[in-house]
Amino acid sequence: YGECQPALPAIDVTNCPKKQCFEELGCFSSQSFVKEVKQVLTSGDAVSSIKSATALNQLLSICPIHPATMNATLLLFTPTSTKVQSFAAYKTDMDQFKASAYSSQRPTAFIVHGYTDYYEECDGQGRCAWMANIKNYFLSQKYNVIAVDWKSPASAINYFDAAFNTQIVGAIVARFIEKLMATAATNPYDIHLVGPSLGAQVCGFMGKSVQLITNGKSKVGHITGLDPAGPGFTGKRLDPGDANLVTVIHTSAGSGQRGCEKISAELAKEMGTSGFN
Repeated sequence: YGECQPALPAIDVTNCPKKQCFEELGCFSSQSFVKEVKQVLTSGDAVSSIKSATALNQLLSICPIHPATMNATLLLFTPTSTKVQSFAAYKTDMDQFKASAYSSQRPTAFIVHGYTDYYEECDGQGRCAWMANIKNYFLSQKYNVIAVDWKSPASAINYFDAAFNTQIVGAIVARFIEKLMATAATNPYDIHLVGPSLGAQVCGFMGKSVQLITNGKSKVGHITGLDPAGPGFTGKRLDPGDANLVTVIHTSAGSGQRGCEKISAELAKEMGTSGFN
């Protein structure tokens, strides 16, 4: 599920504002994130992988992506409908959503993919990608299921671009959750967020943003982080305060696998209310 050692790409350096403000979401600055990443990339084994100052600058060219250009999509599945319904995640048309098969009388699961991934449905022979498998499980338990497809920013050549922009993706979906609470009588305690790798960090930022939007009055019920991504997340990251219950499953933290030493066993424990290794 997770990626321990991101590839070090060769991309052109782009000039972009390090701080940007977006309607409904607030302001995002990559400056502190860049400092954190620079410390990681200029210490230990990472140094030998970076051949020049130009390559380092390329990796540190990290900027907030405008939410309108992310094209993040919410895919709604319900136990009472065989059709998938698709909605824009940013500035969701709630009148259109209210006409869907969504019901606040059911709990709701959000499933979020990680780096370079996207939502993929089962094929005609019943073989399912992981998101579809988890979606089918929650449907069998009578949940509404919303798959968050953010494949455009998640496919950034520079892993750290995608890592930083998990903050914005999380804020986008949190704003949608706030609208669900306001217009569809959804109880945030009935919301379960699930994601692997960078998706786990998106879930963390969703939880943080829901609390920020509601001035601390609301908190989602449950987050399940599957091998939360480590590189770039020693500062802002998934933590136990992001939901009433944060369950984290680690399969490689602190192992000898290349790159996984960056995710210490201690840091792994700090990400959740309860954790499993």
